[in-house]
Amino acid sequence: MSCPPTVLYPLTLVSLLHFVLATQVSTGSTTLIICSSREAFFHHVAQSVKPSNDSRHAGERFQLHFAPTLRNLLAAQHVHLAFCDSVPALRAYLSAYRGVVSAPSVQQRIGGHTLMLINPLSLHAESTSFSAQGLSRTFAGAVETALRLDAKLLMVETTEGHNRPVDVRGDDPDAVTRPGDNGGAALETSHESLGPWDQEVPMLNDSVRRFVSRSGQWPWAGRTVQASRVAGRWFRFCRLAEEEP
Repeated sequence: MSCPPTVLYPLTLVSLLHFVLATQVSTGSTTLIICSSREAFFHHVAQSVKPSNDSRHAGERFQLHFAPTLRNLLAAQHVHLAFCDSVPALRAYLSAYRGVVSAPSVQQRIGGHTLMLINPLSLHAESTSFSAQGLSRTFAGAVETALRLDAKLLMVETTEGHNRPVDVRGDDPDAVTRPGDNGGAALETSHESLGPWDQEVPMLNDSVRRFVSRSGQWPWAGRTVQASRVAGRWFRFCRLAEEEP
């Protein structure tokens, strides 16, 4: 990879799409690996672009950034979409991914390929893999795929989020009840808010935690770690100026 794997933040879904079009070059290609179903993603886009009551010029800004200009049409030709609506589907896609289906041109080989993983936290949050263990497996798979293809790897968790936040400190005795050490690589941005990446996740997958707690003598009382610390083992964090179309 020409540059290290990077988490971009904070981005709304609309500003993410604007970023993709604005930075796409004709000498490269981009694959957006969207961690949701096609229907859910486009529904979320439609909801996100609706002008709010306190944003009188939202419609004008949206038209400015997403109008079918020659620049946007040219950029869109090099952007490919993939939808993974479950954690197993995402891991299988990353494992089998071999690049853009069409044969790359000389210009595309020069510009390189970019993989962008969108909303992996939201996808994991509704599964038993919402843990440091589960996220680590997915992130490692994404980095391995990018290395294999010599591709640039970006990851984004949009600030709106698709799912309701998961509380890992509920009344269930099998749930995580106390915070733990912040493992992983130290982040230069640890002093500021990282949005969805600030949330705590348990160390082990839910199925493993429940098995250990029910087979042992005492109820499970595991540790939690910030999602940013898990991602920090493979990714650097890069803050972008928020620009709402």
